[in-house]
Amino acid sequence: MVDNNSNFIAKLYERRWLILAALTLSECLMSVAYAYFGQVNDFYVSFFKITYAEVDWATLTHHVSPLVMLPPVLWMIHLEKFGFKKVVICATASLLLSFLCSTVSLVNNNLFALVIAGQMFNGIASVLLMSTPSIFATLWFPEDEVGTAIAINSVGMFIGVGIGTVVPTLATNEKSSLVSHSVNANKLRHIKTFLLVMNTEMLILSAIIPCFL
Repeated sequence: MVDNNSNFIAKLYERRWLILAALTLSECLMSVAYAYFGQVNDFYVSFFKITYAEVDWATLTHHVSPLVMLPPVLWMIHLEKFGFKKVVICATASLLLSFLCSTVSLVNNNLFALVIAGQMFNGIASVLLMSTPSIFATLWFPEDEVGTAIAINSVGMFIGVGIGTVVPTLATNEKSSLVSHSVNANKLRHIKTFLLVMNTEMLILSAIIPCFL
């Protein structure tokens, strides 16, 4: 890639595709963490002994961080005081904390506050990750590949929403009767085990991504 004004030649590294894959995976994990929450709300009501309204408010907490953080983050990026590397580090760290909170919250039914904290961290990650497609594509890809890079990065979010909506629903397809009866301990244990396994797997992935980046 040549700049005719300065005869500057920019070297294109093949590793840019690996970094793009890592960012796409981050977007996917972030969306899964947000989408699956509402699919198992019966479990949260039974396990944490809370109301559906509290579960809904916990879900909405995900949007609090973006509303607060988005304007200053965009302004700092515009002023070039918050570069791509810092954005990625903060985003993946927030994603890691989100899954850590979600996983630990399942250890005890008095830890619902960790669920809310996890959703807030996930909201922070979403703000930062949604700013990466255009930044990364512009910095690391030639003009004819910028659109492709942005599309690949952004599609991770929609894949994550699909996974977060479908997988928990299929895995816990009998959850609808959890609250209508006295709590079915076996059913509750089944869903708790599934969520622990799923959150632990995503926690491991979210820990590997920042190390790779």
